[in-house]
Amino acid sequence: MFGYIARRIVALIPTLLGVSFVVFLFLRLIPGDPATAFLRESATSDQVAAFNERLGLNKPLPEQYASYMGKVLRGDLGTGLHSGLPVSDEIGRKFPATAELGLAAMLIATVVGIVLGVIAAIRRASVLDYGTTTAALIGVSMPIFWLGLMLIYLFAVNLRWLPPSTRGEPPERVITGLYSIDFLLSGDLIGWVEALRHLLLPAAVLATVPLAVVARQTRSAMLEVLSQDFVRTAWSKGLRERAVVTRHVLKNALLPVVTIVGLQVGALLSGAVLTEQVFSWPGMGTYIVEAINSRDYPIVQGSILFLATIFVVINLLVDISYGWLDPRIRYR
Repeated sequence: MFGYIARRIVALIPTLLGVSFVVFLFLRLIPGDPATAFLRESATSDQVAAFNERLGLNKPLPEQYASYMGKVLRGDLGTGLHSGLPVSDEIGRKFPATAELGLAAMLIATVVGIVLGVIAAIRRASVLDYGTTTAALIGVSMPIFWLGLMLIYLFAVNLRWLPPSTRGEPPERVITGLYSIDFLLSGDLIGWVEALRHLLLPAAVLATVPLAVVARQTRSAMLEVLSQDFVRTAWSKGLRERAVVTRHVLKNALLPVVTIVGLQVGALLSGAVLTEQVFSWPGMGTYIVEAINSRDYPIVQGSILFLATIFVVINLLVDISYGWLDPRIRYR
């Protein structure tokens, strides 16, 4: 098992190098430059030249890339042009908000999606099956920004059950950066409930697409396993439906579902931009959009490289879980 994990870790290195190169190159191809965005159009040519020299932007691209990767290997993601703060420190402040939102959305999507997929599979061609399939198609097709605005109007403006936006007040003692966890660790149940109230709407909106994908994948995998001979044998032995579904069918249908869940977790952590914009959520999405608009190269490069690392690590964990769920994979 350790050899399998080591091989998977080594395989991540070229992926991260490729991501860093693509991001570095594409940023240089975007119209405009950091000097104009930072110094404004009234800047003189001497000021622009001094700015580019200070950041090393006047050097050839291969030399710029080599210098950047040298700093990254030392753990230095650069300094924000406008804030003047280390990018790694700013990511440390912004990422917990995105992580809490993404993990809450994925928890909703995984639990509800698997339950709906199992029900649709064991009640195939019934009203429940057709209803679940239709709901999944609607969830995949629903624009997140429109759904977010509609839910804000319904639950925040009209019914006033939930707050419309923002993350809420932080706990007195920040431990993990995840407010819902920190309030629990601090023993503040009132603050925990309030944190969940702020989290519920954006998490539900962000969960719509992955929930639909998980439900459809679970249904498909369950139907495939239900047609296997060992399942028919289990039925013929007189086992209860619950035992057959949970112990025999669902366990053997988990591999494709785990794949989808792993990919969706990475996508949620790196792609919650629209949801964060709609709900004024102070996470990585808003941070990166602002950096792109201001041509803040260090922030964009460091943030995307960080999120890419998170994504490939999650996929590594998914691959490792394959070896745990099915030993034939790691031996292969």
